[in-house]
Amino acid sequence: MNVLLKKTRLLLLVFIFFTAQFGHVIPILNETNVVKAADNGLGAKPYMGWSSFSMQVFTGNSQIINAANLIAQSNAMKTTLQPYGYKYINVDAGWNGGTDGYGRPIPSTTLYPNGLQAVIDHVHNNGQKFGLYMIPGLGKNIYDADLPIYGTTCTARDIAYQPLTKGDYWDFTYRIDFSNPCAQSYINSIADLLGQWGVDFLKFDSVTPGSGISDLSLDARDDVKAWSQALAPHNIWLELSWALDINYIDYWKQYANGWRVDWDVECYCTGALTTWNNIARLFPRAAQWWRHAGPGGWNDFDSLNVGNGAMDGITQDERRTAMTLWAMSSAPLYIGNDMTNLDSFGIGLLTNDEVIAVHQAGRPAHPVSTESDQQAWYVNNGDGSYTVALFNLGSSSATVNVNWNDIGLNGSATVRDLWSHTDLGTFATGYSSVNLPSHASRLFKVVAQGGPVTANDDEPGTKYTGAWVRNGGKEFRGEPQNLVVQINDASKPNSTISPTTGSFNKASQLDLNTTMTLNGNSLVNIKNGATTLVSGINYTVSGNLVTFKKEYLSTRPNGITQLIFNFSSGKPQYYSILVKDTTVTINNSTVTPVAASFDKNETEQDDVRLTIALNGNQLSSIAHDGTALVQGTHYTVWDNEVTIKKEYLVTKPLGTSDLTFTFSAGTARTIALIVRDSSMGGSKSLNDTHSSITYTGTWPHSFNRGFGDFMDDVHFTEANGNSFEHTFNGTGVEVVTELDTAQGNIDFYVDGLLKKTVGTLDLDRSTQKIVYNITGLANGSHTIKGVKTSGVFMLLDKVRVSLPDLISPITAIFDKALQTDVAFTTTITGVSSITNGAAALGVGTDYTVSGNTVTIKKGYLAAQPNGKIYLTFNFTGGETQNLVMTVKDSAASNSTISPAASSFDKKETAQADVSTTITLNGNTLSSIANRGTVLVSGTDYTVSGNNVTIKKGYLAAQPKGTTKLTFNFSAGDPQTLMITISDTSPPSSALSPTTVRVDQMATVLVDASTMMTLNGNTLSSIKNGGTTLVEGTDYTLWENHVIIKKAYLAALPKGTTNLTFIFSAGKAQNLALVISDTSRGRYESFNDDNSRISYKGTWYSSKNRGFGDYADDVHWTEKNGDSFEFTFKGTGIELISETDPATGDMDIYVDDQFKQTISTSSKVSNQPQIVVYSLNGLSDDTHKVKAVKKSGSFMVLDRLKVVLPDVISPDTASFEKTNQVDITATLTTDPSNLIGITNGGTALVQGTDYTVSGNQVTIKKGFLATQPMGAANLTFSIRGDYQNDVHYTSTNGDSFEYTFTGYGIDFVTAKGPLQGDVDIYVDDVFKQTVSTYNASRLTQQTVYSITGLSNGTHKIKGVKKSGTYMLVDSFKIAVPANVNYAITDGWDQKNGKTLVEDSKVYTVISIDDTYFEVEKGGYYVALKAAAANIPPGATITNAVWKLHHSEESGFGNGKITIKLGSNFTASRGASGVTYATDSTVPILTSKGEYQWNVTSFITNSIANGGAELLVYNNDSNKKIRVDRAILEITYNK
Repeated sequence: MNVLLKKTRLLLLVFIFFTAQFGHVIPILNETNVVKAADNGLGAKPYMGWSSFSMQVFTGNSQIINAANLIAQSNAMKTTLQPYGYKYINVDAGWNGGTDGYGRPIPSTTLYPNGLQAVIDHVHNNGQKFGLYMIPGLGKNIYDADLPIYGTTCTARDIAYQPLTKGDYWDFTYRIDFSNPCAQSYINSIADLLGQWGVDFLKFDSVTPGSGISDLSLDARDDVKAWSQALAPHNIWLELSWALDINYIDYWKQYANGWRVDWDVECYCTGALTTWNNIARLFPRAAQWWRHAGPGGWNDFDSLNVGNGAMDGITQDERRTAMTLWAMSSAPLYIGNDMTNLDSFGIGLLTNDEVIAVHQAGRPAHPVSTESDQQAWYVNNGDGSYTVALFNLGSSSATVNVNWNDIGLNGSATVRDLWSHTDLGTFATGYSSVNLPSHASRLFKVVAQGGPVTANDDEPGTKYTGAWVRNGGKEFRGEPQNLVVQINDASKPNSTISPTTGSFNKASQLDLNTTMTLNGNSLVNIKNGATTLVSGINYTVSGNLVTFKKEYLSTRPNGITQLIFNFSSGKPQYYSILVKDTTVTINNSTVTPVAASFDKNETEQDDVRLTIALNGNQLSSIAHDGTALVQGTHYTVWDNEVTIKKEYLVTKPLGTSDLTFTFSAGTARTIALIVRDSSMGGSKSLNDTHSSITYTGTWPHSFNRGFGDFMDDVHFTEANGNSFEHTFNGTGVEVVTELDTAQGNIDFYVDGLLKKTVGTLDLDRSTQKIVYNITGLANGSHTIKGVKTSGVFMLLDKVRVSLPDLISPITAIFDKALQTDVAFTTTITGVSSITNGAAALGVGTDYTVSGNTVTIKKGYLAAQPNGKIYLTFNFTGGETQNLVMTVKDSAASNSTISPAASSFDKKETAQADVSTTITLNGNTLSSIANRGTVLVSGTDYTVSGNNVTIKKGYLAAQPKGTTKLTFNFSAGDPQTLMITISDTSPPSSALSPTTVRVDQMATVLVDASTMMTLNGNTLSSIKNGGTTLVEGTDYTLWENHVIIKKAYLAALPKGTTNLTFIFSAGKAQNLALVISDTSRGRYESFNDDNSRISYKGTWYSSKNRGFGDYADDVHWTEKNGDSFEFTFKGTGIELISETDPATGDMDIYVDDQFKQTISTSSKVSNQPQIVVYSLNGLSDDTHKVKAVKKSGSFMVLDRLKVVLPDVISPDTASFEKTNQVDITATLTTDPSNLIGITNGGTALVQGTDYTVSGNQVTIKKGFLATQPMGAANLTFSIRGDYQNDVHYTSTNGDSFEYTFTGYGIDFVTAKGPLQGDVDIYVDDVFKQTVSTYNASRLTQQTVYSITGLSNGTHKIKGVKKSGTYMLVDSFKIAVPANVNYAITDGWDQKNGKTLVEDSKVYTVISIDDTYFEVEKGGYYVALKAAAANIPPGATITNAVWKLHHSEESGFGNGKITIKLGSNFTASRGASGVTYATDSTVPILTSKGEYQWNVTSFITNSIANGGAELLVYNNDSNKKIRVDRAILEITYNK
């Protein structure tokens, strides 16, 4: 169960809007402009600041955003964080206290007794910016009051969308109709007010699509546009929240400066702000969204809660990792901690200048891969440097690597640790962080040392102007493809085994034997699928006898296990084992659900239907509180369904009692029977969140569930002994919850006495089920308590209290012939509304209230149909009561129907329409209804003259039992047709499993099997479409198992083949064979968290499962009807899921056409990465797959695999060693895209092992003859576009720009037959027109190159000139090399000591291993820089000595003298050293890094020979402390 813990947010919002709704209307505010919002350069960089919401959640105190605390936070920010760029003070939900006369929010006078303006002014005076919070829609109280809209002639009701529609996630507002110009005026009037106050920032929450809504059923896009336009004149930053739908990112980018990409980071738990899981789930979101962030708008990860370890809820490593992720992603950096109480570690994280520089650079990073928990993220900075982060998201220490080639870096690079401000050295091919702790991270600056660096087409710094699209089917992916060659040798005899089958019974458990005839070969291994059995443990070999150990066999599931014998030569052999268990056990029968309710209300009466699983037993009897029921009269049994007749139930007393089921063997089963009457008495329903319900133990709150719970939420607990309790005044109480497979028993106590233990188990989820009811209590104070005693979960949805009658009388008759008002007396005051079903009666029109007298108007009653209507009286305190009103017309003649009773058999061959004849007697037929639901004329029934025919299609969909159809006429009383629904269909046979995965890969292909439960039938045939399979050839029968032979399976096409099993009676059954070949084809994988997958309904993401899922995560849903869609380009699709006893069926659609229903159920739990559906043979075009949950507790998606077009044809071949012939295959791509061919890990040698001539590849027989018998998978490696993606446009004049720092650049793209010319500009100067045309598709082609630019910032631009489309793939930048010279020697003059060098961090250190000190009074420290190898002919462009000063108490900031020299000698110090310069400079004046440019003094010879720095301390009073010294030389190769 995934829990969305947002209770605190809900309570805050309730406070906001209910304060407004029930408060008085505030007078119109003075329109004087007080403070203007500053022009803050909106969105140029991600903002930094503070948000109140985390502390509001943490404390549970809605008053925490009061004036005093906001001022304290502002002052704390000014002191500690503001010097580093933090400047926003943003106040979340709860700041307003009502509305003015124009429906505009005004600040709470309770929170801000001196006015919010005073707080805003204080924040501004501190040099900070101030933010507030709003949500979409029109406040319901504003609509009810119909307030005028400022500056217009409109009122609130004029701008409300009709019919009234929910406007926000929490249903606090109505949707606004923005087609009315007054709607924009209303938003403008609020924005103008905010601008006058000086507001700089607005968080706009509950934005949809997003905020828990994955479709357009709730759409706030018009609100976003209106607010964006309204805020723009005031320069107010617009930030959207929460969990925005990425499918609408272009819209969010158009109108906002930031957008939340996920749910709240707060944990809504005791004693912590967040949890690691809430941080970890942001990594896949960052990987999805990174491309969409940049100057103007940023991906928002929510509050960064890392400032105080005592409240953050995460470890120090996790805190640093969170800060690293936010910085690398350029996510708005706003903290949620109490800024008056930050710890030193938190301050260090939040004020690290080098990390903040990464954040403010505004270049979001992206991962090399997310397929493991050890991840490298990077961004190309466009200047030869990269920012790289290494993350260990796993649960234990691990080594995390980054390879330079993976990030586009060619050659060596220097690495600097940004957290520790330490230079780590130069690394040739990459960097590894060894044993990085769990959840820890590293953050580096990586600088290329002269090699070209490659920037992909989507790297930050790339600007596209025009109608550009990423990929769009124009990309060419470099996925490899195998040529599968079957190597045969007719001269080598096959080995054999005998027997080839065996049977293993778990009851007797005996080893199984088979004998091999080797024929000169040897046994290599024995496999079960891809798993190799362990010799000596799973089996033994003695001579030619192979013995399978019973210990291994007993672990196999019941059914067919096929083992593969592989030999040194010849074909593999197969040994099939039927595993069964004939152990005699007495299994208990079950009855579900274990709680069932019956309502005596005439309109609600229905049979109670229960499901029994006999498990080999027979039902003996059913008793109600000890009294036996009579089968046929009180109940019926058909197949596995027991129906308790409503005629029996209506005679039972109200309350909770027991139905006991006794069986021929095993334990009797008892279910709770709850009998109620909703037509009697008053009641009051209390949601699980009501403050009068007390919870003992841990009870999380889950809402937005989408299952139909009351108020769409529940409380739940997992620990036995946890309980809820409610004290009420009334005569009875009902407890309402869900029923589900994961739930168990509850002990119910009333007034301290144990009354009943009730179960809440059912085979599937059902909501709003009454599980306990007690009536007849004395009207007074009572207490109901429920205690969890078993099951995984216990849920509470609502409590309904029974009250004495609230109206008198409770029944009445209205005669249309007399037409008089009908009056009633209420026992309590405050009638808030009266409803008839879902329709509300109009106060003053349909009814009136005067004191305690309610009068239902005759005009309303005369318009109602004859018969009984149920009017619900709703009171302001939440109480309700039904009034039963009988409407008749004594002056009208009644129509009649004949017959008034009939029957219908659901058996397919017996189904027939049901007809009746109506005698209208001057009336007309108005409608036919089934318990309030109106049947559809022409579909559900037809009328011909006086004959009414109920269609069999409608009746077949009704449950077994009695269907009561009410015929309503224009006048007179309704008439009833009672139809008894039965089903005499013979029991159908069943298959298990109904879906089997088949891998046609030669080394793993085995027979497929399924088990039949015949239920008295016999198998007649098996068909594949219109073709009947041949028994003995295509399949065999083994006891109750059907074995589909591997030879038949090998010939089936890839995709899903449906076999139809036809039996002597009952329905045919389907076996879906999902056919794939893991050795063939090309695929592109999409993990379940890929942003291109669109989820509809309530889906959850589950990570770190440990079951073997792809990327160790899945998406899952519980609600039938929920679905996902995925649009792809390719020739096929594979859907990969888990199979499990709790997963059920899903319906598959491709291109909006239903394909079939697939079962994902299995007897074995959590079987990962199972291909449950496959489709091949589609055109190489754009397609859409959709899967809809149909049954089971869960539906799971792990990943999708798109089948890409083949690049070789054919992709299979055979080679016979006794008749050796070369094998040829044709490339369907340009041969220049072929990188090479490998066999396993060994590369074939072109010219020797294979040749390429045009598009034909020939595998030489000499190579093939050396291969062992069996399948050889020759892998053709293909060069695709760089990182398998491109950008393209079809419009001439569209352009790209890329800004870089370096002295040259290559423009790399694809060439193809539909491409044309591109005009190239460098630094806005036209250079040339280049052609990107080629007769075939070529990848990674350099079409333009320039070098010799000055080493600095430049811009390349390309403009589409001709061709169908233009592509951009990547850029290669020529950058200078940088050499950081390690300090290899040093001398402390004062103490006469040699300084020791730390080779890892390039730090000259003294004996305390942290720094060196220069003594006061003219002493010096001499440092020797290492020799380097600057290439001959290279040009030195820059040389800098860098010193980092640690400003400590008692240490000086005085001037120093620095001398640069070479020829560092053994005499140490000034003697014998030739200095290039000697100068006194004012550096080291405060803590930080200082640089001294010595370019003019450095030559290649000095640099290659090393260089010396003398640091003299001229301060006569204090020492100087230095903790890092580096000589950095930059040169062009």
